[in-house]
Amino acid sequence: MQDPSTWNIDPEASFLHVCVNETVHGFKIGENNFPWDKFPEDLVIVGDMSSCIGTEAINWNRYSVVYAGA
Repeated sequence: MQDPSTWNIDPEASFLHVCVNETVHGFKIGENNFPWDKFPEDLVIVGDMSSCIGTEAINWNRYSVVYAGA
């Protein structure tokens, strides 16, 4: 993952979409390795949980919408 200090975060963004477990490049977004504090608390966060829903604990308070596909 690119260094979060280099991210250009738009404070007017409508939402943030995250792929929680990106299997192609092998990184996983979790409570301790993602800069959640960089985003406004009221920002809608959409989580793609296709490869991890039902297999691990998820902090549902982080997300406004989650989905999973097969």
